[in-house]
Amino acid sequence: NSIQDSIYNESKCSDAPSPPPVPFPSNPNASSECTFVEQHALNGTDMTKGSVASKEECCGACRMTPGCAASDFVVASRMRPTFEGITTGGTCHLKRAYEPKPEIQGET
Repeated sequence: NSIQDSIYNESKCSDAPSPPPVPFPSNPNASSECTFVEQHALNGTDMTKGSVASKEECCGACRMTPGCAASDFVVASRMRPTFEGITTGGTCHLKRAYEPKPEIQGET
């Protein structure tokens, strides 16, 4: 069927092996050495992700991780907890490249 064919073929992006998983740093030090861009998400697959207390800790995690070029911090809440179920701080997504998603007119 066409759905199965699509799933099978779309998952084959290349014959190159995926990079090995990268561990998220434990207890990253907060850093203000990053440029923070509010309301902008990043494209690309995560190198790794973890729960942190702040965007500054997310910056510190990126600076501690070899190959990290950018980080994406998503604030947690009771309605949107981190992937670990934590409702404070947020989820830090570490990226190999800085590739901002295009802005969608009307969204803030």
